[in-house]
Amino acid sequence: MNLRIIIFSCVLLFFSSCKKANIDLTYSTIGFINGITIHDIMVLSDTAILFCGTTNLDQGRIGIYTTTTKKTEFTKTDQIMNGLTVSSDALWAYGNNMCMLKSTDTARSWQAVWDSVVMSDFFNKNQYTNITKMYAIDSTPVFAIGYKHMLEGNLYVKNNTTLTPFTTKPLNMGVNDMLIVDSTEIFVAGYGSIVHMKNTDAPLTYCSIGNENFTGITQVGRNSLVACTQSGALYTYNGIDSVWKKNYTASMSLTHVIGDIYGNLIAVGNGRHVLVSNNYGENWHKVRYPNSKNITCLTFDVGYFWAGTSNGEIIRFNTVQIEK
Repeated sequence: MNLRIIIFSCVLLFFSSCKKANIDLTYSTIGFINGITIHDIMVLSDTAILFCGTTNLDQGRIGIYTTTTKKTEFTKTDQIMNGLTVSSDALWAYGNNMCMLKSTDTARSWQAVWDSVVMSDFFNKNQYTNITKMYAIDSTPVFAIGYKHMLEGNLYVKNNTTLTPFTTKPLNMGVNDMLIVDSTEIFVAGYGSIVHMKNTDAPLTYCSIGNENFTGITQVGRNSLVACTQSGALYTYNGIDSVWKKNYTASMSLTHVIGDIYGNLIAVGNGRHVLVSNNYGENWHKVRYPNSKNITCLTFDVGYFWAGTSNGEIIRFNTVQIEK
């Protein structure tokens, strides 16, 4: 009898484990913007979500979605906008053809940081790119990255000695994502490597982590970084020993990864699954993402993981499932 009970318990434990591994990652649909592919989102308040993206006709849009009324206020933009960021003085949007916009009235109106004539005077055609990430301090853009194609991208660093807005640093690779640590240290994820600058005066260093297309990079906790790749690999970096190591390889291409201060992470790609970790990227678990539309952006804001999709859906993940 005791042997039967033990066998039954083992079988039950096995099927329970299988069920847990295949559990759906639940989420809430917070908003839906018809006809928009969302490129980035930012939570402004309990009822207002800022987003940028493109229409079905490839026209740029910035908008505020109000959750209580389910209405959207749109701002048309001359360029496709790729992302949003915030500083102590303003909200910022950035996009194609070196476009950078600034708002000081909580996204009700936007002004160009530099007009096209000024920008063309500052930059030659090799320095002109589509901005994919930007970081600002107070009222000034300080860092940015932009790409021309898969093998050519630039890092832009605020120029403190001349009237030009940035010093351009060619990277000889396409760029996908940028991470700023402690306002001065820079990591750029790109096609073939991760580039590191300890501060604005330090030289560029190509990390010993080549032969991958690094599509995303994030900070998790205080001392750890995680990067994802097009091939499905996930790498971790400990700021104490400054070494990158591959921890996991998924059977799908990965496009975004984001972490929080408590060691939780989500990585997403082109598929019906997402990867989650609750121990700083040391271990990963694949869970189903029960949505037919691809995730096009991923962020962590006001204590939750958020995502935008290719059909205009704004979703908020159940963080408790990730923390378990």
